[in-house]
Amino acid sequence: MSEAGRIRPWLVEWRGFFRLGISMARLLYLLVFSLALPFLLLRLYWRGRRQPAYRQHWRERLGCLSAKQRQALPRQALLIHACSVGETQAASVLVGWLRQQHPELPLILTHTTPTGRARGQALMADVPQLYLPFDLPWLLGPWLRQLAPRGLVLMETEVWPELVRLCRQQGLPVSLANARLSPRSFAGYQRVQALLAPVWASLSWVGAQYPADAQRLQQLGVPGEVIQVVGNLKLAMPVAEGLIERAQAWRAAHLPARACWLAASTHEGEEQPLLALQQQWQAEGQTALLLLAPRHPERVAQIIGYAQAAGLRYARRSVEQQPAADTQVFIIDTLGELQFFYALADACFVGGSLIAHGGHNPFEPVQVGRLALCGPHMFNFQALTDELAAQGALVQCASVTELAAMLRQQLSQPSRIQLTQLGQVAAPQVWVDAILSAD
Repeated sequence: MSEAGRIRPWLVEWRGFFRLGISMARLLYLLVFSLALPFLLLRLYWRGRRQPAYRQHWRERLGCLSAKQRQALPRQALLIHACSVGETQAASVLVGWLRQQHPELPLILTHTTPTGRARGQALMADVPQLYLPFDLPWLLGPWLRQLAPRGLVLMETEVWPELVRLCRQQGLPVSLANARLSPRSFAGYQRVQALLAPVWASLSWVGAQYPADAQRLQQLGVPGEVIQVVGNLKLAMPVAEGLIERAQAWRAAHLPARACWLAASTHEGEEQPLLALQQQWQAEGQTALLLLAPRHPERVAQIIGYAQAAGLRYARRSVEQQPAADTQVFIIDTLGELQFFYALADACFVGGSLIAHGGHNPFEPVQVGRLALCGPHMFNFQALTDELAAQGALVQCASVTELAAMLRQQLSQPSRIQLTQLGQVAAPQVWVDAILSAD
């Protein structure tokens, strides 16, 4: 394509932008986003120093598709946007149901983070995957015209105003699947209601996880008639075939007579107190191994520094593969192995909950029979947290001290969880019919 041909779609978007008129909130959003775009690209390049995947496929974030992609990507596909790892795992359930019931339906999966894309390729290697362009009409408009999708499904809380507006402008249905909205997120969305009110009102179908999520979404302006409480897709994720047996075999081979505890999906502000706890236990003569899985593996150098400062001997899953007899901290800096390590640990802590991040999915350890231990901040998964706690499958600790006591108890007498019933996830047919019949 000539340079003039590349520029023309952008000019079309600009002309339409000024011809249609624009609200002050949207004008401000687009102005700020446009001015920030060079810095966003620089940030991706900077993050690529530690995680090279951030420098890959960067043209896709500007809506640019190669000639090979334009030829290979299916038209009239259902676009499914899953920002990062958690949304991608939920999307894999939906993709499985869509393929079972409509194998002829083409799908395209989009992501925001490299970890989400990597997880998508691991779970759904045969589904084309792209990065979603930045939320600007002159990037998204030409991109949507090239793909010519039949509809858009957004996973959980990934609502981009320009993407939704352009899809609806082109007559495409937009669904919000596995929707969750914590009180904190609700308050945040209320602050930008002038921008998002038209977005909420234009959604074609919303599949909410819990009644509280449905209520908050309706308060934001989603029409009540398009909201359906259908449960949490993550509760329908099957355990990979043979995973528990492989985990037990790994444990028998590498930790035959040694206890171990897992700190999963940890964030900055959590590793240091957990490593201090491990340091204290080692000084007391305990031999339990800490399996430390940061939410963002690119932070591994920082975590190594913390381990060294604590005087703890460490090994890395990506380098040494297995812990040695004298390893005190085994850093799991790989993707897609979290449930494997949940299945072999004696005690499991779900990260993002000692700090005000809101936690991560507490069902993952429970699904493989382990008690979920969490900190006080689980607001992103509060309904699920309460449900699991009521069944004795989760303990929420108010402090590191309480967490240490529970970890110590589990290391000496590990609990094995068997749930009789958890939540209600609507039948696959309900999800598929709602998405494909949305208008």
